Amino acid sequence: MALISRQPFSPHGNYVARKSFLYDGQNFKSGDIFPHEELGIDERKLSKLFEANFIMHAPRVIMHGTKENVAKTIKDKKPDVVKKSKKKKGSKRK
Repeated sequence: MALISRQPFSPHGNYVARKSFLYDGQNFKSGDIFPHEELGIDERKLSKLFEANFIMHAPRVIMHGTKENVAKTIKDKKPDVVKKSKKKKGSKRK
């Protein structure tokens, strides 16, 4: 299994929704910019959302793009799932 590293939490960063969720009556879809400062979210709550994988750091390039570009980039960043190959029964190396 591959390990995925990510940036550590920073309360002053820009964030986007990692997956769809509802916060304070607003729907955020995967890739939407999450305006934590405008919503008045304190550092502790923001940290909890980050640790629960609801939000992630927004790449700097994305913050100037459109919602569609943000969503596409996030989907591209998701790790590929590597399936284990099954061994065929009866095939032994000699």
